[in-house]
Formats: sequence, C-alpha cells, structure tokens
Amino acid sequence: MRLFGCSATLVCGLVAPALAAEPGKAVGTITIHKATTTLSVAAETKVEGLFDSKKQDTLVVLSDKPLGATRPDDEIGLSMRARKGEMVVMALRIDGSTLVNVKISHEGLSGYVTLPGAWFQYTASKRGTGTLKLNPRTFDGRSYACAVEFAAAPAADPAAAAAPVPPPAAAKDPPPAK
Repeated sequence: MRLFGCSATLVCGLVAPALAAEPGKAVGTITIHKATTTLSVAAETKVEGLFDSKKQDTLVVLSDKPLGATRPDDEIGLSMRARKGEMVVMALRIDGSTLVNVKISHEGLSGYVTLPGAWFQYTASKRGTGTLKLNPRTFDGRSYACAVEFAAAPAADPAAAAAPVPPPAAAKDPPPAK
C-alpha cells in the first residue's frame, strides 16, 4: 500500500511541470455562474498607477481567445468583444507585488465586474508571471471562481506595428565608364 502512495506522488510530480504556462499563455479556468471557460492567453502592459499617477501598475489580461488587434489596456474594446460572446476577459491590476483588483468581462455583461484583489489567492514569481485562485464567490447575482497559472507576454505596441515600413533604398546605377 505504501508503494502506491509513493508512485502517485511521483506521477503527480512529473505531471505538474507539464502544466506550467509558457510565455504568452495561461493554463487554467474561470467559472462564471456555473459555466467554465478554459483560459489560454496572457498579455501584459503598463498602465497609470491607480493610487499614484507618477507610478505605473502592471495590467495582466487573461483570456480564452487571442486579443488580436485589441490592446490589453483597451477596456472598452475588450468588454465589447466579451459582451458579444467573442471572449472571456480577466484583467489583473498589480501595484508592485500587490493584486489590487480583477476586472472580469463576459457574454451579456455590459462593461466589467470589478472584484477586490483581497478575494483572490495570488502569487507571483516575477512580473507578469504567477498563479491566481478564487474560491467560489457571489457578486451582483453571479458566481465567480478561477484557478489559473499564467506567464504574460508583453503586449505588442500597436503604434510600432502600424508604422509604415520605408521602401528599400533604390539601387544606384554604376558610374559611367570612362
């Protein structure tokens, strides 16, 4: 019987690292009013500090679908897509190492629901990387729960992506022969 316990521990130890999130990925789920969604995308950006406008907070966005052309700090764009059922969005606002709040947007919800960071179990090994867990909680008539590990990738700068690429330098004709 004791051998079985050791085998189970060994197997669990080997499986757990396979679930670790790779850069730009989330591994886990969010449950909203008994509907569970698998989260697979993690992006991060910097935003103006909530408590000090001279500092910047980290914003980590977790979703079940790629953000595409929508920036992680585009609350309106993300919430509109979520409201239409295109995606589920969790936006984690982190001040230093403290989870301030988590905004959640999903199908049928106009805007976001903002849950206090104190409700969550949050750990981070470095900026943009960590785990987030919320035991079932009810807010505004809906129940929420999540368990996810993430390794957010920095969001692409849409201005840099939209910048025109200069044409290649024209080839110069060789100097005339003398």
